[in-house]
Amino acid sequence: MRIINSELNIRCYDEILKIIFDSVLLKNKTTFTYINSYVCLYANKKKEFQKILNEITYRYPDGIGIYWASRFLYKTAGIKEYMTGTDLYFRIFNEFNKKGGKFFIYGGDKNSKPLLLKKIQKEFPNLSLGGYFDRDTVFNEDILNQMNNSGSDILFIGLGTPFQEEFLYKFCNNINIPVIICVGSGIDFLAGYLKRAPVFLRNLRLEWLYRFINEPRRLFKRYFFGIPLFIFKVIVQKFKLL
Repeated sequence: MRIINSELNIRCYDEILKIIFDSVLLKNKTTFTYINSYVCLYANKKKEFQKILNEITYRYPDGIGIYWASRFLYKTAGIKEYMTGTDLYFRIFNEFNKKGGKFFIYGGDKNSKPLLLKKIQKEFPNLSLGGYFDRDTVFNEDILNQMNNSGSDILFIGLGTPFQEEFLYKFCNNINIPVIICVGSGIDFLAGYLKRAPVFLRNLRLEWLYRFINEPRRLFKRYFFGIPLFIFKVIVQKFKLL
């Protein structure tokens, strides 16, 4: 389904989890990134970035804006359930913890590393790490070799949009880890370095508001100019479809 100019090809959690498990099992190179309202607008403005998005195997929905737009445009043929990237990453950890799995992490804040290592040891003991480099680490051939020699099943790239997608586009064919997922700030949320909204706000689909309260300077333009523009463009698309 297309929202503005971005194509999504994932509709629910079960679908993406099955694809990830199958890709790991069969050692099929499969790449993933998220589509939220900000990514939609950025890709609509930056045509080269849109081309990069189109090269990624699967693009999954992230956040209430995309869910609303999907249902508004396509009704029951749209996204099956409200999804967030952060919930997806926790589900991936939980599911692979049941059977065991090895992750390689590139990205996230440097303060997240000790927190995530501790959390994995305590809450996800059947997971192992093939390597971990924060986003401030300059990527080089040594890191690439560590990735390729790690025997990891999944690579999480948390460099933020558009850097993680550009990284994936540039290096994908050189990385032999079967599943590569762009996770944005997901590493920091997994670690607990960034705090999630209380459950009642998540249930009200207001997690975005909690993030804005905690990061107003960074998110002001994205939310208070971006959201109205996103809504406008989705409405325009709707009338063009009619």
